[in-house]
Amino acid sequence: MAHIDDLKDSIQRHDPERFLADYLTLIVNGASLTLPRTIEKDAAKLQWRDVIPSVCGTPSEGFISDLTALWGELVQEHGGIVGKSVPQDLLDLLLKKVATQNIPKETRHDGNSIQRVTPSISNDYTKLQEAKKQPLRAKSDLVQACKQALLSDNEFQFLIAYLELNVQTKKNILPKTSISGKAYLWWDETIQEKFKQKMPDYFLEKLSGLWINAVAKKGLPTSDYHVSELFYHIKANYDLSKPKKQEAKPSQINRFIRFLRSS
Repeated sequence: MAHIDDLKDSIQRHDPERFLADYLTLIVNGASLTLPRTIEKDAAKLQWRDVIPSVCGTPSEGFISDLTALWGELVQEHGGIVGKSVPQDLLDLLLKKVATQNIPKETRHDGNSIQRVTPSISNDYTKLQEAKKQPLRAKSDLVQACKQALLSDNEFQFLIAYLELNVQTKKNILPKTSISGKAYLWWDETIQEKFKQKMPDYFLEKLSGLWINAVAKKGLPTSDYHVSELFYHIKANYDLSKPKKQEAKPSQINRFIRFLRSS
C-alpha cells in the first residue's frame, strides 16, 4: 500500500513516474489529496507545487517540470478530461505505460553496434508493488523460516524472514548501525540468543553486507513503517529462488571484529 513517505522518497530520487503512481493510488484509496485542474504547463506546475503535501519537502524545478509533463501526457491520453472520477483511469494508464517501457528495445550507437536498452525508471517500482501484494506469513511460520535459513546457510532467506517477523510483531529489533563490524557482532549475538545457533564467519559477513547495502539505500529503520519498507525493498530486489552456494573462507573483517570485542 502506498504511503505519504513514498511520495517524499520519489521526490528525493527524482522519480516522477513512481511519485504519480503512488499519488494516484493514495487518492483511489481515499486519501485527501487533490490533482491539478489543468494540463497547461505553467499553471499545472504551480498547482502541483500547491497540492504536494508539505511533509514531502520542496521538489526541485526539474522534478516539477518532469511531473507536469507526465501529467499532461496521461490526461491527454485520457481525452483531456480532468475531474474527480479520473484517478483510477489515470493510474491504469500510467501502469500500462510503465509496463510498456519495461519491454527491452534495440538502439544503434554510432551506426555500428546494436545494444539492448531497458528503461530503468519504474522497473523498481513495479517489482516493489508486486512484493507488497504478497500476503505476510504467520509468526510461527516465520520463526521456522528463520531457523531453516540458518540451517541452509542462506543469508537472503534469513534476513527476509527476520524482517518479516519484525513487521508482523511490530518490533524494531534490528541493528542500529551501518558499520559492517558492528552489524556483524549484532547479528552474531542476536542469532545465538534468539535461535541458539552459532553461525560461521562467512555467513555473518554476507548477512552483514546485505544489511549494510540495504540500509545504505533505504536508511536505518526507525519506525514500523521503515521496517516494512526495508523488508519490501529487499524482497523486491533480491532473487531468493536461487540457492546460494556458500564456501568457508578466511574472514575479511576478523581483525576488526576481534578489535571490537576486545575494546
